[in-house]
Amino acid sequence: MTQKERMRKQMGNTPSLRRFMIYQLKRSDELHGIRFEPYDYLKQNGLTCDALNYDLVYSGYMRPHETLENLFNKFNMERPDDFKGHSLSVSDVVIVREHGKNTAYYVDSIGFKKLEHFETSPARILASREARDSGR
Repeated sequence: MTQKERMRKQMGNTPSLRRFMIYQLKRSDELHGIRFEPYDYLKQNGLTCDALNYDLVYSGYMRPHETLENLFNKFNMERPDDFKGHSLSVSDVVIVREHGKNTAYYVDSIGFKKLEHFETSPARILASREARDSGR
């Protein structure tokens, strides 16, 4: 079972607990131009924050009082030993799952930008991949 499958299974069994997932841009030359860029840069250049360009690098539970800012500090100052990504930075995406609903946030220059369309479901990723391939 992959990490994503385990996470989906756990998340489905614990709908009342808050979970978070950290996604970071895949390491590729084609994404180099948007790595660490603020959200406004994407919009000004007609780009979107596409889940297909990201890898899940960490997931965990959030304490009841924990905020996105707390996560930012934790993953910059006191990174867990099993965290293999870079410090939480601009262009990363944090998904918070609460009450069975995912909400995605783009780590921006200042604060976080709520994303309306960052879908990580297998069906969405397949559709995005097919749309991208048909445009080539």
